[in-house]
Amino acid sequence: MLVRCIRLDLDCADARESTGKILSRQTAFDPQLAEVTLRACAEACHVCGEECEQHAEHHEHCRVTSLKSCR
Repeated sequence: MLVRCIRLDLDCADARESTGKILSRQTAFDPQLAEVTLRACAEACHVCGEECEQHAEHHEHCRVTSLKSCR
């Protein structure tokens, strides 16, 4: 039941970590790559939040990470 939710949580965490690494490099900043990376990260978090929304009533973690909690 929560396999998709857990998978999306992990994917979102990986997207955030990778985005942080890419944006924090100190040399040869590429604005185009930064924009694409941020958009992908935002989409991963949005999809994760939508899924968590479906389980928020029964699972504390999902309640905290649902889209409603981000507003």
